[in-house]
Amino acid sequence: MKYYALKYSSDTKEIGRKFPQSIKFMTRMGSIQEDTIGDFGPIDNKSFIVPDLEVSKTAKVTSLISSAGIVGSKFLVIDKDLLGTFQEFNLGSYQVWPIDVWWKGNKLEDYFLFHLSYPSNDEWIDFSKTEFEMKEIGSNEFLGVKVFKDFHDFKHTLLSNFEGKRAIPYTKEIYLKPTNTKSDMVRLSLWFSGLMGYFISERLKEELEYRNHSGMNFVPLEQSNNRIRLI
Repeated sequence: MKYYALKYSSDTKEIGRKFPQSIKFMTRMGSIQEDTIGDFGPIDNKSFIVPDLEVSKTAKVTSLISSAGIVGSKFLVIDKDLLGTFQEFNLGSYQVWPIDVWWKGNKLEDYFLFHLSYPSNDEWIDFSKTEFEMKEIGSNEFLGVKVFKDFHDFKHTLLSNFEGKRAIPYTKEIYLKPTNTKSDMVRLSLWFSGLMGYFISERLKEELEYRNHSGMNFVPLEQSNNRIRLI
């Protein structure tokens, strides 16, 4: 199955004269910018506070709204119709919350904050073929090369130490194996690699285009990051 990176549109004819369309919260930013929230699993609804957004007056409202305050690699701000299209496809586990979106003094109806619960790092990334250069945080000193067993090993090393030092993993090539994936939407969250965000199947892409959902464009997976190598 062919996949595409789901990107925000920057076409002024489509989104207006402001990108991102929202550059500030209306009254609250909620829990959205807490460190690592939503990175690796579902969010606790009991403690999660949904932000509210103000769309710039010079922007247009679209099915997918870009926001400077919301990390688009984890959360999407979408309207009811786009959510409905998503729900017709195989997404896996996801969460949605109603979100207040304001534009020109009016609250827009039926917008949602969307979060795909689990990243597909282990399913998509071939860690056995991907080598990481480890560099010390701060000094950028080269510490060595490491091949991780899986994403758990990657995350554990990142959050602890490598050779007794805090290190950041960099890679020139990332080997992906998406061919056996059954999901029509996946989320990747590989820190410091640039490989973060939402990716959709060709059949979902075609349906989004057919229904004229706005505010987005699609980049073939292999062209979305020059480090990607498909297996």
